[in-house]
Amino acid sequence: MLNLIIIYQIAQIILLAAAALLINESSAVKWRGRQWVGLTSGLMQFLYVWLVVGYLYLIFTQSIATNWDLVALFLMLLAVLLLMRSVTDKKNCIIDPEQGFKPSGIYRQLRHPVYTALVIYLVAILLIVAIHAELTTGILVALPIAGILLFLYTNAQQEEELMEETCGKSFLVYRYSVYATFPLSYYQDSSEESDLTEQ
Repeated sequence: MLNLIIIYQIAQIILLAAAALLINESSAVKWRGRQWVGLTSGLMQFLYVWLVVGYLYLIFTQSIATNWDLVALFLMLLAVLLLMRSVTDKKNCIIDPEQGFKPSGIYRQLRHPVYTALVIYLVAILLIVAIHAELTTGILVALPIAGILLFLYTNAQQEEELMEETCGKSFLVYRYSVYATFPLSYYQDSSEESDLTEQ
């Protein structure tokens, strides 16, 4: 049964990696338009919910739930709620070359809440694998997760460059006053910040 849990976690990683590629907003806006971004955000919400439901079913029907499984489940649910909130709040953000950038909701506290949700979910997967797998399997699962995290970081940089081109100084002010994903994660260059304050 434990092998089934590991297989399920590997399937989650594959699905989440595919979802991360789909949600790549800078590419989606350039290639397919804003409707594609809305569609992929909805797809990700659906995917997150069903992955959590599947895991719930798996651990409780097999009576193998530990306290750490419950912690991982809490992290998964937190990620789902954060994703749903961020998708809803993104619709209310103003992104306009004339008006600049005006954040709404969760975007006032985090610049990349969708990525924050993905990171929390990936931490939950790592926790589950650490509970139920051997060390070698854990390392094999951690490698693609590291790749996904690297992709999210580089994609966040690209999105911010695109937003800076579109909204100019209003986005720069936002960028230097709001955390990227978690507290203490600004992804910024201090020389750029000093240039901004001098203007």
